[in-house]
Amino acid sequence: MKLTVCTLGLLLALGCQQPGSMWELSATTRKVGDSVGVYWMGDEAVLEVHSDIGLGQATIIAGGGTWPPRVSVRLYLEALEGMTLWNDQITFEREDLDVAIEEGGEYIEVAVPSELLQEDAPEFQIHWIDFYR
Repeated sequence: MKLTVCTLGLLLALGCQQPGSMWELSATTRKVGDSVGVYWMGDEAVLEVHSDIGLGQATIIAGGGTWPPRVSVRLYLEALEGMTLWNDQITFEREDLDVAIEEGGEYIEVAVPSELLQEDAPEFQIHWIDFYR
């Protein structure tokens, strides 16, 4: 399996395209200390989120408006008390999402609902909170 890695950070709208594919994703974050990396595992995009303070937001954009068949978010946080994924048409809160803690607790993985990956919605937002303060 070929793994393609692209890193996207604070207010940086770089594109990451899987070699030989039609999908390109870009991301922006709002805070210093937050970053989103895009990794490709076949036709699945894995968005790796790192956040120094555990509270942040990112915008994910599909270049050309085309999404890969599957997108997941890996959050490298100690906990995930709150999470919202949304676009202009629909919102998903943490309790609506498929959330799994990786064995060993290295990261928390969330499957992005297919309703957010529609051609008429070329971007979505992610908001995360590790612990409510």
